[in-house]
Amino acid sequence: MSTDSLTPEERMKAAASMEADAVMDQYNSRIEGHYNEELTTSRIRYGENVVSNHNTHVVLKRLYHAFVNVFTIALAIIDVLWMILDPDIIYFVILTTLILVSGTMTFIQESRSGKAAAKLVNMVTTIITVRREGVETEVDSVDLVAGDILILDTGDVIPADVRIVKSNHLKVDQSALTGESEAATKYSEPVKCEGSILDCNNMAFMGTNVMEGSAEAVVIAVGDDTVIGSMAEKLSTKKSKTTYDKGSSAIVAVLLKLMVYTVPPVFIIMVLKSYFNAGEFLIEDIIEAVIFAITLAIGLMPEMLATIVSTNLAKGSIDMSKKRVIVKDVNAIQNFGGMDVLCSDKTGTLTENRISVEANNDIYGVHSSLVERLVCLYSSKLTSATKQIDWAIQEHAENEYLIEELDDYDWVGDIPFDFIRRRATVVVNKKEDVNLMVTKGAVPEILSISSRYLDENGNICDLDEEAVHRILGLVEWYSKKGMRVLGVTHKYFPVGKTDFSPSDETDQTFAGFVVFTDPVKRTAKSAIRDLAEYGIKVKVLTGDNEYVTHYVCEAIGIKCSVKERDVSSIEEFEPAEGESFIITGPQIDEMDDETLRKVVETNDVFVRLTPDNKSRIVLALRANGHCTGLMGDGINDVLAMKNADVSISVDTGTDIAKETASMILLEKDLGILKDGAIEGRKVYVNSIKYVKMIGSINFGYMFSLIIATLLFNFEPMGAIMILIFNLINDFACLIIPWDTVEDEFVREPRKWDAINLREVMFHYGPMCPVTDLMTWGFMIFVIFGSMTMVDVLDAEGNVLFAAGTYGSIGDLILNRTDLTGTNVEAWFQAIWVIEQYWMQVWAIHIVRTNKLPFFQAWSCKALVISALLALAVGTLLPFSGGLWEAISDFPMDQFRDVFVNDIAVTAMIWMPFIACVYFFGSHLIKKRMLRTHGYFAC
Repeated sequence: MSTDSLTPEERMKAAASMEADAVMDQYNSRIEGHYNEELTTSRIRYGENVVSNHNTHVVLKRLYHAFVNVFTIALAIIDVLWMILDPDIIYFVILTTLILVSGTMTFIQESRSGKAAAKLVNMVTTIITVRREGVETEVDSVDLVAGDILILDTGDVIPADVRIVKSNHLKVDQSALTGESEAATKYSEPVKCEGSILDCNNMAFMGTNVMEGSAEAVVIAVGDDTVIGSMAEKLSTKKSKTTYDKGSSAIVAVLLKLMVYTVPPVFIIMVLKSYFNAGEFLIEDIIEAVIFAITLAIGLMPEMLATIVSTNLAKGSIDMSKKRVIVKDVNAIQNFGGMDVLCSDKTGTLTENRISVEANNDIYGVHSSLVERLVCLYSSKLTSATKQIDWAIQEHAENEYLIEELDDYDWVGDIPFDFIRRRATVVVNKKEDVNLMVTKGAVPEILSISSRYLDENGNICDLDEEAVHRILGLVEWYSKKGMRVLGVTHKYFPVGKTDFSPSDETDQTFAGFVVFTDPVKRTAKSAIRDLAEYGIKVKVLTGDNEYVTHYVCEAIGIKCSVKERDVSSIEEFEPAEGESFIITGPQIDEMDDETLRKVVETNDVFVRLTPDNKSRIVLALRANGHCTGLMGDGINDVLAMKNADVSISVDTGTDIAKETASMILLEKDLGILKDGAIEGRKVYVNSIKYVKMIGSINFGYMFSLIIATLLFNFEPMGAIMILIFNLINDFACLIIPWDTVEDEFVREPRKWDAINLREVMFHYGPMCPVTDLMTWGFMIFVIFGSMTMVDVLDAEGNVLFAAGTYGSIGDLILNRTDLTGTNVEAWFQAIWVIEQYWMQVWAIHIVRTNKLPFFQAWSCKALVISALLALAVGTLLPFSGGLWEAISDFPMDQFRDVFVNDIAVTAMIWMPFIACVYFFGSHLIKKRMLRTHGYFAC
């Protein structure tokens, strides 16, 4: 039957119902695999193994995320309301510019970040073992074609939709497709598939993971023809909120509350002031109050927050790549910077992962040729996942010239390793009427299936309590020397049985041990010390036993001790200060979540862990308020990695671990993590600078507007002036991601802290009203107090107060004379606009450091230049002629002469003085906060 007329699903159902040989024949393949000349033909006929539709509309999604956030939505609503209430093209242009600049910059930075991340992730290839022309080779998954024969092992991510040809206890996690938490067992026999293709137990699908066992399979569908290719849009699962997610949400909530609490009072004040002036409520006065309140709301918005954060993340991912850290999820950078607990595995991270066979001994510690042959036979015939331990055994067999002897045995079956049993079994036959079962694994688990042992003379004896104590004592002795010990047991039984399960691993004879060494990394101790100096506590999570782990941890400076205790009373256990006990997986199984939260806080080493144990430890640490990272490279780490704030793998890790990780190290070394954490903290510091600066400025600025609205019977600053002020400040802040970060700010983990932001705003923000009150006093008593022979005119040129008919302009202001729409209002606004720039354009330099800016600490040159440019633009605005006329909505011919000749010189003498008051006054507030709260800049 031709497959060309069938849909991809029909092809897969047809393959499920056919014998494996027929399936391979249909795809012009065979058990030896494709010939090289057949690859191109298959690729043309069935397509390439690339899923194209998972990136559909990615540009539109980025645009959506760039423009749709609480602040841009609010701006858009305000923009529409403004055009309805008071149509004005200038207001519309400025508001739309704020929205477009914020959204466009965010979109550009997220696109750059996405491209950078994609480019970096491509450095980590997903490889799979394929048999072609009878030779097994590793290829990139994108090079697969329909008809390829795959060799699947534990930990592999299945790279295409396949039909199982041979199954050796294969179990596949396909929860991403089916939602089933339990791994599905896969077989090679044909099945009749009438329902969903996912129900066929002889098919495995792209994107699922091999949890146990091994298999051979033929590729049926690739790329968009796969199940996951047809539903890629639906497969994303929402991860629980991380520390960064919660912190940033709290920050946004603080800024929104500031807006809600500030804007309504201003509206009420404006309405009441208009009522007392007119003696009644007028609709135009209410509309004007609404517009002014809306303006304040705009002034309070950190429109560039998303842009600043996105730019920081994009820059951070590139900087971290230079530290040999590939960032898959840029948002994880902030969690990396906030990480205060790192859960690390032992093998390969703290040790060299250069495992070699040290000895093959009996239960008396004497070399045993039987144990050596059994363990070498086991590793050479095991068809399920091979690990470094097995490679070390095979290397030992080659060095001892045992390969020829091992070739005399035929494979009968095996029972693959899993993390619950912690052992694996192989069954072989030497052309005799009995089969030999050999099981290797953790000693306690091997003892649990053994009923006999071999004494020093090779005689079989019952495994009594004395022998068990001798065995465990020798294991402890090896382990205290830093060696890893695995038990070896065996039994003989008649031929005939070909299907084996864990229930067959019983009544065996304990033969002895295989002993391995794995040297401690030279850099591990210094890496642990460096991480501690930067506020990161390392906790060791391993499946190894407590004695080997104790040796390694002591060697690298993690103090811990092995202490036997009743697990039923573990909740009462607390080590003395500065001490830590080793906690085992079985003990964790006895604890409830509340007890575990206490235990993980006071202890740093956890051994004999199952995947569920690791996951519970991570969740307990997060429940205690820690920003938790987990470094893992195996399938047993994946569950914990999913539950961590930031998950880290290595480029040599299993496919599923790399798939789950938010970051990938190009070298398995804790020292790299310190550099990565520093880069993550720099991202936080440069982001929070903007948040604190804009939040404090806006809080103080709005507070000043409320006071000014109460004190003066005119508009102290026009709505469009507030918008312009906000826009120029935001442009000056776009340089912040490139600012230098002082060493003191990366010494500790950094989290988005709403309380910290609120306290800085409430303490630093009021500096603005203080200097504003001083400026208003100078304006009223010095500048306007000397102006007596000036006509007070409205915008149409009508004289409201002729020169000589009043004492001075200062007197008019103090008497709360209604000066709305007059040249006096325009002059007042111009002076205050200039003063705001002279003070607040330097706020970023004040907020960015705990030291005295420009004297004890300097920002990057570009930020200084951007501040100077913003200052120059703000100062020159009232002198800009037609531009200022459009901004102030007051004729220049009634504004310019008096402002330039009688006001500007005196006002400009005042500006450096008030700027110094603001500058040094802010520093005093900063010092007081550092003394009372312990923080200011970060």
